[in-house]
Amino acid sequence: MPTELQLETYVLENLGTWPGYPLKERHVLLDPCERINIADHLSVDLSGELSALTERGRETITHFKLNRGQLLKQRASKLKVYFDELIDEQLSRSEEDKLFPPVLDFAAMEFGGLWYLLCRRIVLELSPARVPPLALSPGRIGATLRTIVRNLSFQDWCGGLEARLALADVQRLVQAPEPPSALPREYSPLASVHLNNFKGIEQLELLMPSAQEAPTPNVRPAQPALLVLGENAAGKSSILEATALALCSEEARAQLPIDVASLPLDPELLGAGQVPRCTSATVTVTFQNASKRELIIAGGTYWHEGTPIAPPVFAYGAFRQYQKQVRRYSPGKSIINLFDSTALLSNPEKWLLGLKQVEFDSVVRALRDILSIEGEFEVMERDFENQRCLIVTAAAGSQALCRTPLSLASSGYRSVLAMVCDIIQGLMNRRINPHFESLETAQAVVLIDEVEAHLHPRWKIQIMGALRSALPNVTFIATTHDPLCLRGMRDGEVIVMQRVASADNPDSEWPVMVEQVIRLPNVSQLTIEQLLTSDFFSLSSTDQPDTERELAMFADLLAARERGQPLSDAQQQAWSRFERDISDALPVGATEVQRLVQEAVVEYLQNRRQASALKLGELREKSRQRILAILEGI
Repeated sequence: MPTELQLETYVLENLGTWPGYPLKERHVLLDPCERINIADHLSVDLSGELSALTERGRETITHFKLNRGQLLKQRASKLKVYFDELIDEQLSRSEEDKLFPPVLDFAAMEFGGLWYLLCRRIVLELSPARVPPLALSPGRIGATLRTIVRNLSFQDWCGGLEARLALADVQRLVQAPEPPSALPREYSPLASVHLNNFKGIEQLELLMPSAQEAPTPNVRPAQPALLVLGENAAGKSSILEATALALCSEEARAQLPIDVASLPLDPELLGAGQVPRCTSATVTVTFQNASKRELIIAGGTYWHEGTPIAPPVFAYGAFRQYQKQVRRYSPGKSIINLFDSTALLSNPEKWLLGLKQVEFDSVVRALRDILSIEGEFEVMERDFENQRCLIVTAAAGSQALCRTPLSLASSGYRSVLAMVCDIIQGLMNRRINPHFESLETAQAVVLIDEVEAHLHPRWKIQIMGALRSALPNVTFIATTHDPLCLRGMRDGEVIVMQRVASADNPDSEWPVMVEQVIRLPNVSQLTIEQLLTSDFFSLSSTDQPDTERELAMFADLLAARERGQPLSDAQQQAWSRFERDISDALPVGATEVQRLVQEAVVEYLQNRRQASALKLGELREKSRQRILAILEGI
């Protein structure tokens, strides 16, 4: 209400207008009837999501709920149709075709206004120079597009246009939870991961090995890696999931298809009876600078405590296939494949086609060791006309070069390339890594489940070494069932997980426990045969699985022989080979000595599979002393 003074002034002035009118109001929302350039306030990407460029834009999006889920799906569907039509049909039209293309008739199209905003982004993305505002008007933007295509050779751009629109940074008014300036130029390396009551693991601490010394004073030492072995249900995947959840952001965790209430330990998984699930779980990540980051899981939710600074994390499950399209950036994009096997990776070929030449050359240099596994790699070429990448290799025994389309490479080759390109793409993304300088110095933690999946034996032998060579400052933690993958690992970089009875361990309250095997041999000095028969895999020999199972039952065979029970052909073969191995290893002596040694070895083979890490060393020493005592009696 006007004050008494304002009313008196109005009467005395006798002007017939209220003083101070029109009111000095500030627009809060965007008015569709107002003559303004909407592109100054709003932007849109291929997903159909609107982004605010001004305060008015933000208030309008919030007030009218313009990014609600169902509406986003409708927009994304239409924008994808329009985009494909623009690329496949309209931009390849002849120069003489002057008809106004229907795909640019914005007023007649559903979501035509959003499509116009996206077309503006396309023009600005393709144009090497500043575009006059008039050339971006709805009536002239089609001619502007055709001019750009004609003058700049569109084949240099269209391969990566979709990726650019999906991945290009859109200026947003809303501040990110953690601005890029807060992210450090260098992260402290990972030192350890401790799991407490997480899924099927009661207590477990993994210590990262120390970094090797640099070969020269001016070169950084390569980051250590960790390869986790173990049978099924030994907790290998749980280790990766726990590490990913502890290192990722809250926004990334929110996008994962996880039942948080199922993450705390269920004692029934460890042989307990009808015991309630644990009420909480924790995952603690410690870095070499002594800082800690703890993930606490309780009450159907989880949260972080400790340092907010953590290196970028990428995580991949055993199914690492890629889709035809480029996956747009989202906070959870880099880790969702580990938790959801249906979440396919981004198409590496489209991304490679869209890179600038200097970026492409840098990526190919980093990939050289990986690409060389398949053959004598020379270079990768981009065939823009046919929208594909070609792997150029030297033909065996000649100087001729062979060009193989990436789409025709082996499935294992393509899956590894897609995964590594996904990692590199993330490392080069300024949202994730604002201080990116080169792939040689970029830091991250990469988690890979069943790294051997889909790979030829030649690939299995070289994969870990190739990954570490391609990205030397990245910390890799992977799981495997295959001893061939141990090549490329150094002493202390391989651990073995096993499920054992917990009777010998006072720290466990459940009948079964998951533990880490200790006192393993130096993996870098073992042959493949020795790897198979070492404690890394707990195999009695490297024979076929059927025979290996027979060898694991030597104690039963010995008892059967003593009872006079006949053996099968496979059992007799296994037993004969066993007798021959023992006989060849012994000095000349009586058959009774051989029999006693055989019994000692059989007993060891029988017991080692059920022995905990604590008991395994004692069991080995006891068997050794028993055999020595027998030999000393010769």
